[in-house]
Amino acid sequence: ATDYLREVAHRLKPAAPRCGSLVVYSAALGENFELGVARRRGRGWPPWLLNGSTTDVELKRSLRGCWFRFVIGGEGDHGGYADGTTPVPLERSLLPYGDDQNMRRNVKVLKMLGHELFPWARRTIWIDAKLRFGAEPRAYAAYALRGGACAAYMGLPAHRTAFADLEKRSLVQHGETIVAAAARRPGVSADLGAVRAQVASYKRRADAAALDALLIDSAYLIRDFSTPRCRSFNRAANCAWFDEIDCYSDRDQLAFPPALARAGVRAVFSASGDVAVVDAAGALTATILAPGGPDDPAAARHWYYSHAVAVGRCR
Repeated sequence: ATDYLREVAHRLKPAAPRCGSLVVYSAALGENFELGVARRRGRGWPPWLLNGSTTDVELKRSLRGCWFRFVIGGEGDHGGYADGTTPVPLERSLLPYGDDQNMRRNVKVLKMLGHELFPWARRTIWIDAKLRFGAEPRAYAAYALRGGACAAYMGLPAHRTAFADLEKRSLVQHGETIVAAAARRPGVSADLGAVRAQVASYKRRADAAALDALLIDSAYLIRDFSTPRCRSFNRAANCAWFDEIDCYSDRDQLAFPPALARAGVRAVFSASGDVAVVDAAGALTATILAPGGPDDPAAARHWYYSHAVAVGRCR
């Protein structure tokens, strides 16, 4: 599988001169995703973005082929999508978790190891294929990485899909919510036993409370690789995250806080509501953006509440 991913990276290398400053990428591995997108489109995303004139398709086309979508070979039009994304066909049987495993873990490989697939990119943005931007990606990356951050993440919102008990929002509560959700969504994880073991392991950690501040929604990730410091941090954080997924369940949001803690950082709350992630010397390494909420539209950033800042989702 490692050799195959190196081959995929080699196929992507010709895009380096055109896309070196920014790569946006996602993955849509399977028929269920395609059907889900069709249903969501039918429920009415507005076709315009912030300024009322730029459409989602126009925004993707403005990236000049630097918006990549990983797909299984044979799915979709591999000559290029009409919306401006560039398909990257993958062979199902050669993926790390193989034909007989769920595709969720293979998506995590692509999400977490983007620095191996696009080693020449100075910045990358991962966006789940079910979502779309509500702002120009390059401008938003510059905003999110302000202050010298090497990465930017979206905070996990106080929403019942993330926390069954909104008064007890924590990493452990998030894990227990995932397990409870399986009653109505059997596909929430390929291995609920692994999720339960993961939650039990985190409960026993001495730093469990400190991990709560590092909860994110992993559907939208910005990473900067333009300096040695940032390359070192992002590679370490990404690999620690993947190791956590490989060890436990396929739920990456549950795995993220312990993985980030392994990178030797801690959370510091700011007056804006954002969380500054700093290293041992107190230097900013990443920012977890405050997701906002439904009661304050002006401050809403998460796609549950707003089309305005980051990405849009049908409601």
